[in-house]
Amino acid sequence: MQGMSRVTGKPLSGLDHIRQSVQDILSTPVGTRVMRPGYGSNLIYLVDHPADRTTTIRVVMAAAGALARWEPRIAINSIEVLQVGNGVIRLSIHATDVETQRAVLLENIEL
Repeated sequence: MQGMSRVTGKPLSGLDHIRQSVQDILSTPVGTRVMRPGYGSNLIYLVDHPADRTTTIRVVMAAAGALARWEPRIAINSIEVLQVGNGVIRLSIHATDVETQRAVLLENIEL
């Protein structure tokens, strides 16, 4: 699939397009897209929660659920929470490209 970079406006494809899509899904609060009210994730609501095990589990669940629903090009293998707190959530996502069956590593996804 080919798309457009939201930064430069230039064509974007492959892993770069998937990374941009993942970033968009995870950073969009559910209920904020007019024609797609279910699009996005609930991660924004976890940004200021305590950096404890419960929050970490909630972050993984919110990210995995949103990506399973909205990004069909990858299958999630694992999600590593690198940071929660100070207004930031940072993740690394290990996945499989559904089309090629190759491993995909999306590092330092920051919200």
